[in-house]
Amino acid sequence: MAEQVDLRWSWLSQRVCTMLKTTPDKYQAMLMKDEARQCIEQFYVDQDMMTVIIYEIAKGDLNAVSHQTLPAKFKKKAIYLLKVNHVSISNDNLDTEIMFGDFGELPLENLSAISQEVFLPMMCNPLNQEGWPEVICKEVTDNFHKFIANVYVTIGQT
Repeated sequence: MAEQVDLRWSWLSQRVCTMLKTTPDKYQAMLMKDEARQCIEQFYVDQDMMTVIIYEIAKGDLNAVSHQTLPAKFKKKAIYLLKVNHVSISNDNLDTEIMFGDFGELPLENLSAISQEVFLPMMCNPLNQEGWPEVICKEVTDNFHKFIANVYVTIGQT
C-alpha cells in the first residue's frame, strides 16, 4: 500500500515563504524547533485550537505560536491561520477549513486605515445599498462610524 503524503506542510510552506518573503530553508529551520512544530501540529490535529500566528523573531528566524502566547510587539509582518470550523485539518480540507492573512507591526493602525479608506466608502455608496431600507442603511452606517471611532480611541490608549 502506498504511503500518503502529508500535503499540509508544503501547503503551509508556500504561504509562509510567499507572504513573509522568506526562503524554504528558513521555514524548515522553524520546523526544526520543537515548540514551533508542535504548535502547528496541534493546530492541525486539535479541533479546539483555532489560531496560529507565524512571525519573524529576528532576521530570517521564524516562530509559530498560538494566539495565547503572542509577543507584545511584532518586528515585521506576521501571518495568521484561522480555522473556519472546529475540525481537524487534513489534506482534503486545507483550502476549505483554513483562512489565512497577514498583518503588520501596527495592526490597529492598519485596521483603522482599511476601515476608513476601503470599507466605509463601499458601505456609503448608494449603489451598494440598493434594496436596503433607509433605516437599515442609516443604522449600518452609524454603527460603522462608531466602530471607526472606537478603533481610533483604542489606538490613542495603546
